[in-house]
Amino acid sequence: TCLAGSFTWGGHNPVEPAQLGCAIIVGPRMDNFAVMADDLLGAGAALQVMDEAELTETLSHLLKTPQECAALGIKARNWTATKSGVLDETLRLLEPFFTKAESSP
Repeated sequence: TCLAGSFTWGGHNPVEPAQLGCAIIVGPRMDNFAVMADDLLGAGAALQVMDEAELTETLSHLLKTPQECAALGIKARNWTATKSGVLDETLRLLEPFFTKAESSP
């Protein structure tokens, strides 16, 4: 999956393609998802290209090496598995504030 919004504006959320086990390619503009993109790239779960020529080269390479493409998708899916507890952890941290708000007059 090429996240096209990452070539022209602040990026595109990579979570859904990662959950589906897609090989992910992002462009240079992942501003709206910078932390997530850095994490994905650091985990080897996505590839970043800077321009059309590099995108063409990367797509061509992945199409010629389906095992590498599949491995990238597996890394992406595994990356999402490591993040599966984020919502529960966030709610746990916010719970004291909810309790306090409920007991306020």
